Amino acid sequence: MRSEKYLPHYTVEDYRLWEGDWELIDGLAYAMTPSPGIPHQDILGAINAELRGKVKNVDGGCGNCKVLSDVDWHVNEHTVLRPDLTIVCNETAKFIYQTPILIVEVLSPATALRDRNHKFEIYEEEEVKYYILVEPETKLYNVFVLVNGQYLEQSEITSFTIHGDCEVQLSLTELLASI
Repeated sequence: MRSEKYLPHYTVEDYRLWEGDWELIDGLAYAMTPSPGIPHQDILGAINAELRGKVKNVDGGCGNCKVLSDVDWHVNEHTVLRPDLTIVCNETAKFIYQTPILIVEVLSPATALRDRNHKFEIYEEEEVKYYILVEPETKLYNVFVLVNGQYLEQSEITSFTIHGDCEVQLSLTELLASI
């Protein structure tokens, strides 16, 4: 597209200087929307609490996995994302620098298109093993599992392999029905 050459192109160094809430995707700045509403927060909080409890208590767990909300993932020098929820293992830095095992995005009207398309492609390229999209109003969700470098949609997945033999059991259908 011809107009792209006139758009500013930013790096992580630029990003670090910005005030407010932003994402940086392929050098382009995206302002984050106002804080999510209560349905979004209810769903995110429930999934976060459920996964935190399961990751810490899983039999044979490595003990190095973390469930994190709204933390910068420095994908590369031109992309910094802030997924709603991630699971990472063996991350010791202030921000995420490795590919998360699982990402959950709770959709909002302002970000749904980006979550379903642009971020979907980035997560697939970066080999995020599990990607979950949740629609807060309907409580419908999509689960994508990386198979041979491509996401395949699953109707329901109840077991996530987090790290090596470490598996976490989670029924999104039951969890979302209880909210």
